[in-house]
Amino acid sequence: MIGAVGALVSFAEGSALLQELAGVTGDPTGVERTAEALGQAIAPEEAAVVEGAPARLPPTLYLGLDGTGIPMRPAELTGRPGKQPDGTAKTREVKRCTVGGAPRPGMRTGPPCGTPAR
Repeated sequence: MIGAVGALVSFAEGSALLQELAGVTGDPTGVERTAEALGQAIAPEEAAVVEGAPARLPPTLYLGLDGTGIPMRPAELTGRPGKQPDGTAKTREVKRCTVGGAPRPGMRTGPPCGTPAR
């Protein structure tokens, strides 16, 4: 139960939920420690299940998020509210996420894409 609430809500909320639903008393720090320990215990098994996971992740990952509108056929926009003066839509939103890792110490890095080499 502690692992489940620790994974789903904040540790403080998890502590309150355990008290309210199961009569289990504990502080948020205990929920955090238990959830972290369970996470460490299942990490190897979880990593073995993930397909294509790199053997070693970089120490820091960066996410780039963006959204934009893409033109659609009128049939795809029927009944969708939009930003046009008459309230209709011409586009639908698409979201994009890019993931990149920070270089490890000692790792060679080159110039950014599109930068001429000197």
